[in-house]
Amino acid sequence: MLAATRLLTITMLRVTPPRIAVRSERLPAALWRMAIAAGLAFYLDAATLLSVAISLPIWRDHFSLSVWQVGLLTGGLAFAVAVGALIGGWLGDRYGRGLVFTYDLVVFVLGTLVIITAPNGILLTVGVIIVGLAAGADVPTALAVIADNAPDHARGRLTAVTQVLWIGAVLTTYAVGFAVSTLGLLGTRILIGHVVLLAVLTLGLRLALTIPGRPGLEPSTHHPKSKTPARALLAAGTLLPLLLTGTFFLFWNIASSTLGNYGPYILRTATGLSQTQATGLALVAFPPALVISVIFVRLADTVWRDRLFPWR
Repeated sequence: MLAATRLLTITMLRVTPPRIAVRSERLPAALWRMAIAAGLAFYLDAATLLSVAISLPIWRDHFSLSVWQVGLLTGGLAFAVAVGALIGGWLGDRYGRGLVFTYDLVVFVLGTLVIITAPNGILLTVGVIIVGLAAGADVPTALAVIADNAPDHARGRLTAVTQVLWIGAVLTTYAVGFAVSTLGLLGTRILIGHVVLLAVLTLGLRLALTIPGRPGLEPSTHHPKSKTPARALLAAGTLLPLLLTGTFFLFWNIASSTLGNYGPYILRTATGLSQTQATGLALVAFPPALVISVIFVRLADTVWRDRLFPWR
């Protein structure tokens, strides 16, 4: 699901000509706050997926889950995220992006609390699906909020913040998972709890967020249904980037989803590594990715965006 949202993000950037500049001009702090408040949707989405993946081996043992139940947990989460993304965008257009952008976090928090307090595998699965629906609805709505409020010359930088927060979620979640790897079920509750805490903080940030004169952030804002036909995606300037990035993510996501959803579980069950070793491996690989993402934020609205795109 994250790959699909990145596909739309990259397509949006590709059809928006980058500003020809060596150094991008400084942006108001309010725009950065908006981008962070929206981009935290990516943090919460990635942190949820990885928290479930890291917790799988422990849940399997504690709740005596079968292989099919383990698959249902991760598969159900991925499916719920996809469904949430489909309905989230529609709800945002019909009832206002600000409404979905803000209050789907309430559903998200309720779902995570169900996961933390679940006494059996059935309620655990219910909580995971609730969280998936809320997280899925949040991601496209957050991207739409950035697109609505970002000026053309800064859209690349503000959108690229989502990638920084996504990789930051990977690092933080694995770091927390590593720290609590010896605590068993309590460790999984602490791991999910860090996502709950950030969701509550994100909700407070979004409720306090205003940008005078720009639509899309107030919870009461109503956006009429878009009259742009779906066939606009087939326009010459959009179709080619959509196909190219779609092909890339089609193959990339096979590996990334498998590792993201089942990585710790595979390492525990197939290689015999401990929970500490399985979670610690990822901490070596992702710091360079975070640094590169931060650098790209600086380049996203310059001519370097197009020059770097083929090498990605």
